[in-house]
Amino acid sequence: MPRIIRINDFYLEAVPEGHLLLIQSDDRPGVIGLIGTTLGRHDININSMQVGQKYHGRKNIILLSTGSRVGKEALEELIGLSQVDSVRTIEL
Repeated sequence: MPRIIRINDFYLEAVPEGHLLLIQSDDRPGVIGLIGTTLGRHDININSMQVGQKYHGRKNIILLSTGSRVGKEALEELIGLSQVDSVRTIEL
């Protein structure tokens, strides 16, 4: 089974399949919780999550596999979080 092991300078290990969200965010306590709460408000289930970090840095990437496609309203709310730099959807 193919795996993703690196995205740009961030290391992680994930299986590329289904509905994915790629989020770049601040590497601080509570950020992952905010993202999960936001998705939950929109009734989106997280199937799996991988977090990639740089060796030195204050940013990370989060690759989420979701049970359904993430809608426009949820994406806009995620992008509106001050701790989130970018959000991309990936459909495989």
